Amino acid sequence: MLREQFQRTSRRRTHTNRIVRTRAEALAELRRPCGRFKSIIPTEETLRSFIAEKAADIDNLGNPFFVSDGTPLNWQRLLAFLHENNVIDAPRFSARHYRNDYPHFFDFFELTPMKSRSLSDGREVFYNGFGGSLDPEEAMSKAVGEVLERYFLSTYKLDTLRAASYAELSKRERVIDIHQFDFFLDWQKKRFSTLAFDDESVLRWVQGRELQSGVPVYLPAQIVYWNYLRTPPDLPPEKMIFMQTTSGSAGHFTKDEATLGALLEAIQREGFLIYWLNNLSPNIIDIETVEDRTLRDFVDCIRRFDFEIYFLNTTTDLAVPSVTCAIVDYNDPDGPVIGIGSSAGFDLKGILMQSAIEALSVTQFVSYDKRYVLPEDYVPFVSTDLARMERLHAWKGPEMEKQFRFFISGKKQSAQAFIGDAGSCSTVDSRLAHIVNLFASLGKGYEIYTYEVKNSILKALGYHVVRAIVPRLVPLYLVEFAAPLKARRLREVPEKIGYKAAEKFNPWPHPFP
Repeated sequence: MLREQFQRTSRRRTHTNRIVRTRAEALAELRRPCGRFKSIIPTEETLRSFIAEKAADIDNLGNPFFVSDGTPLNWQRLLAFLHENNVIDAPRFSARHYRNDYPHFFDFFELTPMKSRSLSDGREVFYNGFGGSLDPEEAMSKAVGEVLERYFLSTYKLDTLRAASYAELSKRERVIDIHQFDFFLDWQKKRFSTLAFDDESVLRWVQGRELQSGVPVYLPAQIVYWNYLRTPPDLPPEKMIFMQTTSGSAGHFTKDEATLGALLEAIQREGFLIYWLNNLSPNIIDIETVEDRTLRDFVDCIRRFDFEIYFLNTTTDLAVPSVTCAIVDYNDPDGPVIGIGSSAGFDLKGILMQSAIEALSVTQFVSYDKRYVLPEDYVPFVSTDLARMERLHAWKGPEMEKQFRFFISGKKQSAQAFIGDAGSCSTVDSRLAHIVNLFASLGKGYEIYTYEVKNSILKALGYHVVRAIVPRLVPLYLVEFAAPLKARRLREVPEKIGYKAAEKFNPWPHPFP
């Protein structure tokens, strides 16, 4: 069917209207847990609340109605705690605006972090914590979790870091081998001297750990903090090891879950880059072979809006199921509009659903603004201006859809062929052990290094934020000049998975968000 085209937006009203509660209902709601976050309400206050609730139930006159924000009171209390501790700039969720001609059958929440130069010596960055899910409680939990991850891995002070060259520090301490981060070709280093680091380059370091042994290891701070400022005022600039992004970072309710999430994120983003830069057409997962009815209904609903949706198998030789979901909106006035999302893991429904929600969110985001037109003199992999926003908004219009078509032209395969026996890893312990053992079997360069943020706020919430680094994995880049074109795995992996490495890399800016 033809989809009505207009640009007005509608706000999803879940938790944004004012609602009526009795006193007893409000007190009970206030005590409910916010997902798996620890309660921040003191035990004495919890007890008083319970007694007051029971008293209100007995005495109807003492159980008045009152009107308040539709956000559950327990979540309001959690947001107030984060605001009081300078983590978020306002104690409320922002609900996503939806175009009327786009699906809005899932909840999507945003949180804006506190921004102040006094909080961090990093570069000023503009980001929100996002959470999307079919379940509103899960969506709120994801939004809080992401803002915690982004905030605490962008908050550092220079005077807590150790400044030294690799040559100097490695004589006295255990240090990650920076020679393993050999990601830039000679012509890139010649053109951009900031990419040409060596043993004598002075870097700032933070102490992390080697995961398997637990031994403390110094890591360059610039590959831990995603907003790291390599050109601090009144200090010499640092060379770039690879581009800083949030890739390989995660937050969760146990350290193992956060570590697993960080590793899975690094794996799925590397998978996308290997396929994209080598012009490889991934196999397309046949959604009709998925048994889960909820997922199939979700996809059917997206298709009813005249979107094309593809689940692409971007698994590499690591054999950890990785999927990239691509959505193409052919009916947008400025279209086609292209958006992608990705996920990796061991649960078929979970990773397909997560990638689809992200792709749909990105597609709508791209649809709001005008297309970014590449300059006529565009040269691949040299621009320092073509960053995240420009690359996302470049993927609109017939010409760019033509350049994207190869990526959604692979052969179909069943969902079972895609997931294989990964489903047998059904616990966090077994999944993390599987990945750790896999990397250990690959030898040098596949050591896992982690950095866990230690902070009283995270401790109070029972939340863990971890950055994971595996030197050989191809790092995500969002600015063209920082493409890791010398990464060995870009050349080695295609043949291992039945493809052929490209003689020339894909020149078009990738659409990864």
